[in-house]
Amino acid sequence: MKKLILILLVSGSVSQALAGETYGLMMIVKGQVQVAKLKEQPMGAKVGTKVYPQDTIITGKDSRAKIVMSDRNIINVLPDTKLRIDQYISELKEKNVRLSLIEGKVRTNVEQKYDNNENRFEIKTPSAVVGVRGTQFATSYKRATNVTAVTTFRGEVIFRGLDALSNKQTEAVMVRRGETSENFDGKQPGTPVKMNPVEFKRVDKDTAVRKEDRPLDPMQAGPPKNDIGQIIAIKDRNDNLLGDSAKNIISKPAQVNIIIER
Repeated sequence: MKKLILILLVSGSVSQALAGETYGLMMIVKGQVQVAKLKEQPMGAKVGTKVYPQDTIITGKDSRAKIVMSDRNIINVLPDTKLRIDQYISELKEKNVRLSLIEGKVRTNVEQKYDNNENRFEIKTPSAVVGVRGTQFATSYKRATNVTAVTTFRGEVIFRGLDALSNKQTEAVMVRRGETSENFDGKQPGTPVKMNPVEFKRVDKDTAVRKEDRPLDPMQAGPPKNDIGQIIAIKDRNDNLLGDSAKNIISKPAQVNIIIER
């Protein structure tokens, strides 16, 4: 068996590798995941695929993806989901993120701080608007029932109903760690309910996209050409990818060993 060993020296961290433009990288892809550019047909996604503002991420049954944005925020797109990135501005003087959850479920790990005034991180569904300051939470939307639900894993979430016709929002409900709430047909969300610890742990696990979920060896897809920064996603010869937080690889020495066995 022949082995080709290549050692690459990449200066800086993952944040620096993604600097210069706002986009995200598909760090984990399981099953059928597609990205649709504005006014274009969906294309299959793989580890290393970039996503930009105005892109729509689509997952099929038993499919999911973990996206790490250039500012270290993480978006976990769960099965049977359609999510559009409406706006993603992450600059020193302005931080504004707006996502549209058309259907399905997403979990977001928000590393940046937002004041929900001049700087916002919002997820909008047809029946609600969800805003955060810096937290981990899951948002789901069921089109058949027009119900939006929120579960908070860390920090707190500002949850408002949204009238689809008038575009008016209801008064906010604060959903804190270990709590869940839902709203129906744009009405004010219900009083948050404290989850049973066993159920909370199960939901926490089910909504995390972990490296052991991936069905394929990402080296089969290979890192995109002419973008050496993305090779940082390959941690070692076993191709262990990013776990629950982008901090696992942020600021580590940027030497990457790639071993290809034939």
